[in-house]
Amino acid sequence: MNVGPSFLRTREGAEAISTAAPTIDLREEREMALQTEAKKLAEEALASSWTPGVFPVDPIAIAADLGVNVYSAFIGEDVSGMLRQEPGGVPEIFLDAYEPPVRRRFSCAHELGHFIRHASGDQAIAFVDYRGPKAKNGTDPEEVFANAFAANLLMPPKVRGRPLGLEARERL
Repeated sequence: MNVGPSFLRTREGAEAISTAAPTIDLREEREMALQTEAKKLAEEALASSWTPGVFPVDPIAIAADLGVNVYSAFIGEDVSGMLRQEPGGVPEIFLDAYEPPVRRRFSCAHELGHFIRHASGDQAIAFVDYRGPKAKNGTDPEEVFANAFAANLLMPPKVRGRPLGLEARERL
């Protein structure tokens, strides 16, 4: 939200400064709301499905705890990961087998974000995350949410900037 002065045109055409009403960037406000929701849901997933203080966080183990099957597969050149759930079926995450392990961890956490945000019983869920311009520019609200969820799941804000113990660094 921009709370700086806003400019108004007077009848004579000159600009006047008004500090009475702040201007609001709705896109920025929506992104902040998505970031807040993602952080909250990531914290809930960690609290229910992960041992506090254990790093690195394993999104595949969290997915398994939540009943989501995770597979490594050859899913296409431009696809990092995908989530699907048929009505009444078991949710599944597919990760590109060609990606390095660190990228697959992030993709798994990202797809888990989609699942946690949209899982509600027997409805079908499908997300395919393509690499490309739309993914890179960060304007799709679903992708902004899933990226924020993954970041908060893999490196919770409470531990950012704190040194990891030797055993955690060796596992990285």
